[in-house]
Amino acid sequence: MTISNELKTILEKSPTVTYTHEPGNKNNIISGSIDSNIEDDYIKVVIDKKREYQIRIIGGRYGRIEIFDKDLNPIDKMEARYVGTEHAKDNYSFTNGINGNDGYQLTTTLDKGTYYLKYSRLWGTTGDYSVTVLGDTTSPKLQNSTPRNTDKNINPRTQIELSFDEVIVSNKGKLILYNKNIEQSIEIAIDDESQITFEQKKIIIKPKQELNENTTYYIHLEPGSVQDITGNKIQNSTEFSFTTGVNREVGPKLISARTLSNDEGIVLSFDDYIDPKSINIKDLFDISINGKSSEINSISYLEKNIVIDHNKSIFYDEEYSYRSQ
Repeated sequence: MTISNELKTILEKSPTVTYTHEPGNKNNIISGSIDSNIEDDYIKVVIDKKREYQIRIIGGRYGRIEIFDKDLNPIDKMEARYVGTEHAKDNYSFTNGINGNDGYQLTTTLDKGTYYLKYSRLWGTTGDYSVTVLGDTTSPKLQNSTPRNTDKNINPRTQIELSFDEVIVSNKGKLILYNKNIEQSIEIAIDDESQITFEQKKIIIKPKQELNENTTYYIHLEPGSVQDITGNKIQNSTEFSFTTGVNREVGPKLISARTLSNDEGIVLSFDDYIDPKSINIKDLFDISINGKSSEINSISYLEKNIVIDHNKSIFYDEEYSYRSQ
């Protein structure tokens, strides 16, 4: 973008936030005032590291915040017509301001570098405002695991997975697999790619040593061993347990089947966890209703269940069947 001399002068005089990654640091807050709806305020922001940031505005119900790189190429923006109503776009989060003033915030990911925030008031609104730059300081949290905590009769061949609430990467530390029956621990370096894989929000564990049958195991993840993409590490130990059953050579066994409430899907429940990477269910199943084939639209997997969505409704007293290979 070509920057005029007039705008260059404005940018040179703009207040600067040199972001400090410290909760509540007052250096991350800039206050200002807009006297008319044709006035735009620019704020220079210097970022030290790639993180997810919240740009929070306090003061005024109507406004627009835009983010540009140092050459004034647009990065992100939001516009609040009336904070907290249906006019606000769904992908923006809003917050009540201080002392009853309305506030709103834009969440975006910024790399290390220099940026400019452009704050504009809309439809003649004027007055004081403040802009706060908030970097992500929240540690990743474990949401669920496969197997689940205290699960029993787990096939020793079941893939072990840990799912977090945000994208995670390895840091430094160990994952410990403890065999309670013989009181023996297997320590795996968290960055050992031959046994541990990171996939977005998930950790997949494939220990070289096979799990024993009829054995209770504890999975222990050391504090600090896992972090999000902005460097926030897990603060506490993460631990769960499960007990294996018999190592079967055959796949999971179907124990029940039922239709969904919308009558356009089938839920198949098995006695063991389903690995979606191990099968292509469209090649293994045929669905028919009253003897007529029904095309499979989509398949989803949830622990020990497979949900099959197909293109024909199942009505009362009709007969449906499936065939598996």
